[in-house]
Amino acid sequence: MKLRDRWLTLSPPGWHFVVAGLLREHKFEMALEQVSLMQRKDIHVQDWLHSSMNYHLCDLGELDEVLRLMQARVSQGHDMTSELWMHVLRTAIEAQHYMMTHFVWRRMVELGYLHPSTAVCSDVLRLAASFSDIEIAKSVFSHLARRALSPTVEDYQQLIVAN
Repeated sequence: MKLRDRWLTLSPPGWHFVVAGLLREHKFEMALEQVSLMQRKDIHVQDWLHSSMNYHLCDLGELDEVLRLMQARVSQGHDMTSELWMHVLRTAIEAQHYMMTHFVWRRMVELGYLHPSTAVCSDVLRLAASFSDIEIAKSVFSHLARRALSPTVEDYQQLIVAN
C-alpha cells in the first residue's frame, strides 16, 4: 500500500491550523504556499489567519507581500480590523514603504475608517513630500482639519516640498 493512500484529507479548519503551525515555526514561504493552495481549492481564509500572516510579514519587513495580500483581501470584499490597518500603516511609514502607506491612507483614512494620530499624519506627510505626492499631502491636511487638529510649521514645510 502506498503512503499516499493513507493520507487523510484536511477539513477547512485543518488547513487553517496547518498554516498557523507553519507561521509559528517561521516557515513563512510554506505558509504562503499553503494559503495559495487553499484559495485554489476555494477554502475561505479566515480573518484571524489572514491577520496573523500580515502581522508576521510586517515583522519581517515583507511589505510588498503584505500589500499584495491586503489588496487581494479588499478586492474579495473582506474586512480587516482597524488595528491591523494601523499596524500596517505604522510599519510602512517606518520602513518608508510608499506604496503600502499610500494604499492604507487612500483605503482607510480618506474614507474615514481610520483616524491616525497627529504624529502619524506628520510622518505620512513627510513620506508624501519625499515622493512629491501633493494629493496625499493635501489629504493629510484635510484629515487634520476634519479632526480639528492643527498642523505644525514643519507640516506646512512638507506640504511645500510635496508641491
